Amino acid sequence: MTTYSYSQLEGLWTSNGGSTSMAPVMAAIAMAESSGNPDARNPSGATGLWQIMPGWGKYSTTDPNLNAQGAVHILSVQGLTAWSTYTNGAYKKFLNSSSPITSTGSTGGTSGGTSATDSSWWNPSTWGGAIAGGIEQGMLSAMVAILKPLLQWFIWGAQIIIGLSLIATGIFVLLQKSNAVRSLEATALKAAVVA
Repeated sequence: MTTYSYSQLEGLWTSNGGSTSMAPVMAAIAMAESSGNPDARNPSGATGLWQIMPGWGKYSTTDPNLNAQGAVHILSVQGLTAWSTYTNGAYKKFLNSSSPITSTGSTGGTSGGTSATDSSWWNPSTWGGAIAGGIEQGMLSAMVAILKPLLQWFIWGAQIIIGLSLIATGIFVLLQKSNAVRSLEATALKAAVVA
């Protein structure tokens, strides 16, 4: 059985389309989810390094590259909250502090920036200072990952409202035409009776 190390998981993440800035967090999530075992399965059916559920189709696999591609896709659709090891904080104990991401997005040293390994960095109550001091690249990616599905829901909701409005307008127009036809029929009937 091949087991992936933290740094190998970071490399797997980036080589399959994942952003470099999210590699430390996503490697830590994979370690928390599967201990780096690509053959990991749990009773719910979640499979692979990132423990992807069967509902995600081809991504719920023991193939490390396909599983990593699935994790990249899921992050873009659902954000970090798709993984319970992120929401419950279990990933934090696996974060590797050897290559923190600085406020400039580069690795190595802290140069005054907030690192991805600093647990307070992921605490929304501390984001104000990070935003005021220049948005951390990793945080920006996380915020985009969280806001993207919300925006999609908003757009879908607006489309539904517009669709329902169009249907209501169509029904109103049909009723108006129906009333006009009835009025013409009544007028024609009166004219026929008079004649």
